[in-house]
Amino acid sequence: MEQHDDGSRSGMHDLTIRYPTRAAAAVEISAAAAPESVELWKLMNDNQGGRWHVEGLRGGWLVAVLPSARQKRLQTELPSLLSGLEAAGIRDLQPDVDHGLPWSKVADDLRVASARQSAGTQFPGSVYLTIKEPIDRRAGFISPGSEAIVAWVGEFLGSPKQADVLLKLKRSGAEERHAFVLVPGFSIAPFPVAELLIRDDPPLPGASPLLPEEVTHVWIAGTWSAGRAFYWSPDIGWSTAAKPVEDSPIRGSA
Repeated sequence: MEQHDDGSRSGMHDLTIRYPTRAAAAVEISAAAAPESVELWKLMNDNQGGRWHVEGLRGGWLVAVLPSARQKRLQTELPSLLSGLEAAGIRDLQPDVDHGLPWSKVADDLRVASARQSAGTQFPGSVYLTIKEPIDRRAGFISPGSEAIVAWVGEFLGSPKQADVLLKLKRSGAEERHAFVLVPGFSIAPFPVAELLIRDDPPLPGASPLLPEEVTHVWIAGTWSAGRAFYWSPDIGWSTAAKPVEDSPIRGSA
């Protein structure tokens, strides 16, 4: 395996697999990431200890925000909301439940899903932010099989957003063209797919994926430390492989 895309020209595929006895294969990597959540997480946690410090607050606040929240607005307007809650003695705000409270409208406007203050904190003025992902990415029914990953990977690679991935593989001119799909902690993949990727002994699918013609082989791997990577080729069908992955706040752990 060697890097192919060195930035010298546009449209290069990411990696090349060199085989000893047959022609080289092209590899293009794509992440099934939820861009709003990933960007917001990076912005919110670009500080010491993963917390904000707001002067004048008693602190110890855990605030869950929706992926559509805007970091700049949170920085400028969230302190006033939390100060108002502290002054009123409110330590738990859920805008969807507490419709009658004047702070609920402000929270809704900031895309705050909930705000809770702990009984005590070692860090006065501390605010911890987390992202509340849509329910279909956080929970769902678990299938005894792995068919969910078969349908999803075909749909994902066939979506218009993957057109560049397909074009680079086509331009490679390689007979064997691999798409490597990474599924991070904040992902657009549905829960049944993410759940399969954190199993240490997942069942193998029985059906072949319906892949775009530009893709001959496909890999799907989560970025958690747990789980295995799925691999499909037209010659051997489905198999799984171990993956050395280090944890990060965005990747998550299991």
